[in-house]
Amino acid sequence: MKILKRTLLSILTLILTLVLIVVALRVFYNHKYGSDSTSASTSYYTDPTNLSLYPTDIDGVEVTTVNNNTLHGFHLVPKDKKHKGIIVSYGGSDGAAGFQDAQQLAQRGYETMAVFMFGMDNQPQELSKVPLEQFDDVLDYINANVTDKGPLTVIGASKGAEYALNLATKYDEIDSLILRAPSAYNYAGLDFGREASSSWTWQGQQLPFINMKETNPATFFAEAGLPMLVGAPVEYLNVYKNAVEDDPDRDSKLIPVTDTDADILLIAGGKDMMWDSTQAAQLIQEQRPQGTTVKTYPDAGHIFFGDGVNNLSNMRIATGGTQAANEAAHEDSQKSIEDFLEQHHR
Repeated sequence: MKILKRTLLSILTLILTLVLIVVALRVFYNHKYGSDSTSASTSYYTDPTNLSLYPTDIDGVEVTTVNNNTLHGFHLVPKDKKHKGIIVSYGGSDGAAGFQDAQQLAQRGYETMAVFMFGMDNQPQELSKVPLEQFDDVLDYINANVTDKGPLTVIGASKGAEYALNLATKYDEIDSLILRAPSAYNYAGLDFGREASSSWTWQGQQLPFINMKETNPATFFAEAGLPMLVGAPVEYLNVYKNAVEDDPDRDSKLIPVTDTDADILLIAGGKDMMWDSTQAAQLIQEQRPQGTTVKTYPDAGHIFFGDGVNNLSNMRIATGGTQAANEAAHEDSQKSIEDFLEQHHR
């Protein structure tokens, strides 16, 4: 009996010690990183599908809310349109429309659309099995409401870049692409269900995908599980990297970039802690060198904003890069984007 009591006491002491360590670490990381999101200075990132949070009173730009079947977002028309065609902008896994790019470009005289990929009516509610055919409704809207229909550029960031590149392999109407923090592969959706599924579908079939759940469990726990428990920034880089390396059929999960003739501008940071976007950009260019331009920034992260940590409501994500490196990369990449668009929307 005494041995049992001592054993139980030892176990309880160990559990209490571990709980205290976790609490102490959470206090430390909360103090170190605070609670303010570094993803953007705009309020709509706090509730991405709340349309009322998006600014519609923009000087020199007429903003219309769009709601047509699977198409949801905003149409931004500059009162003084200076460039031909239209630009369609997608956000990333945060669930927002690509409004920031759409707004900035509209203020420079481009007609733009900021479009949701998921989370709205008639769309998947999570980033999983999102049909590429949603772009049919985008094209229908452009044909019905845009006088100057071409050329057409699509901009995407992170998962939005993965989506946009897939779109270009299916839709010849897309003339050019700007992809920030791109992916060369199709990855699993982000629904975190028991059974993994692709992020995207085409004609009712899931696109072949890299399954992050099949990565080494020790790697997942060290890079994601433990940091999430103690409130430290979660690093997904090695989770994605190992999932690719461990997949013997990874080549079949590559996005078939040779199926598009669109000109592509790829922008990536060398300190990206979400996934290896620099390697992805180089891989895309290797597959289709002609018409593909790569701009990399060795010290910048996944998003060219903030100090490399993105505080979400329920976790912290390491995005990489320093404040100075991200700001410099943002400024320089904006010039590259402007030059690319000037060339393609004359």
